[in-house]
Amino acid sequence: MRFLARGLVSLCAAGLLALGAGGGTAAAAAPARECAGIGAAGGVFKTVGPPALFWLENAGFDGRGGMWISELFQNRLVRFDARGEPGVGIPVPSPGASLLGPDGLMYVLYGNSPVSGLSPGGSGVLRFDPAAASPVAETFTTGLQMANGAAFDAAGNLYVGETTKTGLTKIRRDGTVDEAFAAATPVTGADGVAVIGDTLYATLLTDLRSSIVRVPLSDPSAYTILTSLSPGGLPKLLDDVAVGPDGALYVAAGTGEVIRVDPVTGAACVAYQAPFPIDSIRFAAGFAPYEVARDAFITSETGAIVHVRFSFPPGTGTGPAAAPAAMRLTVAPGRVRRGRTVTLRLTVRSPSASCRAGVRVRVGSTVARTDARGRATLRVRFGAIGRRTLTATRTGCRRARATVRVTR
Repeated sequence: MRFLARGLVSLCAAGLLALGAGGGTAAAAAPARECAGIGAAGGVFKTVGPPALFWLENAGFDGRGGMWISELFQNRLVRFDARGEPGVGIPVPSPGASLLGPDGLMYVLYGNSPVSGLSPGGSGVLRFDPAAASPVAETFTTGLQMANGAAFDAAGNLYVGETTKTGLTKIRRDGTVDEAFAAATPVTGADGVAVIGDTLYATLLTDLRSSIVRVPLSDPSAYTILTSLSPGGLPKLLDDVAVGPDGALYVAAGTGEVIRVDPVTGAACVAYQAPFPIDSIRFAAGFAPYEVARDAFITSETGAIVHVRFSFPPGTGTGPAAAPAAMRLTVAPGRVRRGRTVTLRLTVRSPSASCRAGVRVRVGSTVARTDARGRATLRVRFGAIGRRTLTATRTGCRRARATVRVTR
């Protein structure tokens, strides 16, 4: 949230970024003015409201055709479809990031405000079922301080940037906070968070050098500064960050820039320039007809949602749309008797953890969702003899099927 950052940025000169035990810098240079081989064309997708009244803090995709927009001043999270039409809304105090979890639920941060930033404990994480006709948010964890950006790892842990707190926050699958992780990463001003494989990346909103931190999940104390994007100039007020279909980091900046950053070398370039400050960028997962391999959506404090279509060199796409992970569905028992109610034990296997958890398995009108181990059960009764097909689906994953034989 940049209106707080503007009040704090003068403090950055005193060194809000704590390097601690980690901290060498891999790169320190202003990004190149354009990205070679990458094109971008943008335009307003939806004007939600006037600039003075509508601050759109973040966007999240539910994989079911919905884009959830965090309307900061309205204290709500609103679902928009691919036509830009608003739908159901959920009350959320000062919402931050929203994102799809490995269990198929949407997670949204709350308390992303100066009040929470100055009063520890007034922020946290809610979650809800995006498939519900009238979603009701439940508490996942509390006690945070100005929770802003978030990302899951393959094991289902949630990482949160608390902008006015020292340390990066790790929340376990049961909602408890791993205090040791924060102690091992004593950085301040964290905002956007992204995970690539076994590495966490976080932007530092209030750092004068516009730095991005790189953290090995297995050894967080060995964190380093991936890059500093304004080592000798004005701070860019780095906000949210997303992983692009080419495997790079895409950072939304208060300067209106979408900055592409190589997650290995830290080399950076400007992939898109908006005419106003921007808050977040997300690639369109499960939002047809838009494609995760090229379409991104940007939120801003002007009340506008911007659609950007990127073009990448051939062969560079590594996102879910370019190479969906395979799934294999097994069911037991494989043979059941007609007219009897049975419990089917389902298992989804995949080399990708995101294609094991939160997978929807359907037979007829009955649906189950797998847990983090890829397991679920279905209570069903078949009235006719023959074969029944079960289908497993998950955004970014290849569809899988299995059959059950119904006998007399």
